[in-house]
Amino acid sequence: MISVTLQGLMLGLATGLYCLGYCAPVFVPFLMSEEKGLARSTWVIGELALGRLAGYLLVGAAVGYLGAQLNSAYFQKTVGVTMVALSAILLL
Repeated sequence: MISVTLQGLMLGLATGLYCLGYCAPVFVPFLMSEEKGLARSTWVIGELALGRLAGYLLVGAAVGYLGAQLNSAYFQKTVGVTMVALSAILLL
């Protein structure tokens, strides 16, 4: 369990620049819309980032729980077929 958590943390840190580039179009206009001090702007960015993190954690925990409950041979075959179909769509 610890290794999975550590892998997730390292993946999150490794994609930090991508996340910054992805989130900047949301954060920058929001911060520039009102004149606030540096401390207030930092607080607002922290709130937004923690809100996104909480949302990701809740969705990840729910999907992980459902995945653990649905671990059957039929489910695995369905997931395999779905992955192949989605891969074909991505190639198109």
